[in-house]
Amino acid sequence: MKSSEFKLLVMPYSDRIYRMAYRLMENREEAEDVVQEVYLKLWAMRKELPSYRSIEALAVRITRNLCLDLLRKRKTGR
Repeated sequence: MKSSEFKLLVMPYSDRIYRMAYRLMENREEAEDVVQEVYLKLWAMRKELPSYRSIEALAVRITRNLCLDLLRKRKTGR
Protein backbone atom coordinates (compact mmCIF):
# COMPACT_ATOMS: atom_id res chain seq x y z
CA MET A 1 0.00 0.00 0.00
CA LYS A 2 1.35 3.38 -0.98
CA SER A 3 1.21 6.40 1.28
CA SER A 4 -1.41 8.03 -0.95
CA GLU A 5 -3.72 5.01 -0.54
CA PHE A 6 -3.06 4.98 3.19
CA LYS A 7 -4.02 8.64 3.45
CA LEU A 8 -7.26 8.02 1.59
CA LEU A 9 -8.16 5.08 3.82
CA VAL A 10 -7.13 6.40 7.22
CA MET A 11 -7.06 10.21 7.25
CA PRO A 12 -10.84 10.67 7.12
CA TYR A 13 -10.97 9.32 10.69
CA SER A 14 -8.42 11.72 12.16
CA ASP A 15 -11.01 14.03 13.75
CA ARG A 16 -12.85 11.16 15.41
CA ILE A 17 -9.61 9.60 16.66
CA TYR A 18 -8.39 12.93 18.06
CA ARG A 19 -11.70 13.69 19.78
CA MET A 20 -11.73 10.28 21.41
CA ALA A 21 -8.10 10.58 22.53
CA TYR A 22 -8.72 14.09 23.89
CA ARG A 23 -11.83 12.97 25.76
CA LEU A 24 -9.93 10.13 27.41
CA MET A 25 -6.61 11.89 28.03
CA GLU A 26 -8.03 15.35 28.87
CA ASN A 27 -4.86 16.90 27.47
CA ARG A 28 -4.24 18.26 23.97
CA GLU A 29 -0.58 17.27 23.72
CA GLU A 30 -1.19 13.73 24.95
CA ALA A 31 -4.13 13.34 22.59
CA GLU A 32 -1.97 14.47 19.66
CA ASP A 33 0.73 11.98 20.70
CA VAL A 34 -1.85 9.19 20.81
CA VAL A 35 -3.12 10.07 17.34
CA GLN A 36 0.41 10.00 16.00
CA GLU A 37 1.00 6.60 17.61
CA VAL A 38 -2.25 5.29 16.10
CA TYR A 39 -1.09 6.33 12.65
CA LEU A 40 2.27 4.64 13.20
CA LYS A 41 0.55 1.42 14.23
CA LEU A 42 -1.81 1.56 11.27
CA TRP A 43 1.09 2.27 8.90
CA ALA A 44 2.91 -0.79 10.26
CA MET A 45 -0.27 -2.79 9.52
CA ARG A 46 -0.83 -1.24 6.09
CA LYS A 47 -0.56 -4.56 4.23
CA GLU A 48 -3.30 -6.11 6.36
CA LEU A 49 -5.66 -3.09 6.34
CA PRO A 50 -7.61 -4.13 3.23
CA SER A 51 -8.62 -7.35 5.00
CA TYR A 52 -10.37 -5.44 7.79
CA ARG A 53 -14.06 -4.81 7.36
CA SER A 54 -13.86 -1.42 9.09
CA ILE A 55 -10.62 0.51 9.30
CA GLU A 56 -12.46 3.13 11.32
CA ALA A 57 -13.37 0.57 13.98
CA LEU A 58 -9.78 -0.65 14.05
CA ALA A 59 -8.45 2.90 14.43
CA VAL A 60 -10.92 3.62 17.24
CA ARG A 61 -9.99 0.39 19.04
CA ILE A 62 -6.27 1.15 18.79
CA THR A 63 -6.89 4.69 20.04
CA ARG A 64 -8.91 3.47 22.99
CA ASN A 65 -6.34 0.84 23.94
CA LEU A 66 -3.41 3.26 23.70
CA CYS A 67 -5.22 5.81 25.86
CA LEU A 68 -6.17 3.23 28.47
CA ASP A 69 -2.59 1.94 28.59
CA LEU A 70 -1.25 5.47 29.11
CA LEU A 71 -3.83 6.19 31.80
CA ARG A 72 -2.93 2.96 33.62
CA LYS A 73 0.76 3.87 33.48
CA ARG A 74 -0.03 7.34 34.77
CA LYS A 75 -2.04 5.87 37.65
CA THR A 76 0.68 3.42 38.68
CA GLY A 77 3.39 6.05 38.34
CA ARG A 78 5.47 4.31 35.66
